[in-house]
Amino acid sequence: MQRNQAIDIVLRPSRQLAVLLVIAHLAAVAVVWSLGLALWLHIILKLTIAASLGWALLKNGWFGYSRAPVALRIGPGDKSGEPDAIEVRLRNGKNSARPGRGG
Repeated sequence: MQRNQAIDIVLRPSRQLAVLLVIAHLAAVAVVWSLGLALWLHIILKLTIAASLGWALLKNGWFGYSRAPVALRIGPGDKSGEPDAIEVRLRNGKNSARPGRGG
């Protein structure tokens, strides 16, 4: 690869990540269930875990969140002379660029 070429990486929703998130959250529910806490505390903790799972799946597993990353570009910086840069394209179409350190 030549020094001035960029590497483009397209990110897609991950079924494996979604399964891992569900398993981790189910494990947390099992821990809460086994603690023998008051019923109201069980309900609050389980609702919190369910909300956390929903947010994690929306943001990381399914890219449903508008600011979820969908592509990466690693390569030459902009025309200002930056040697390397990383650009993250978000689902909403916006880009987030960060110049590299060179080298």
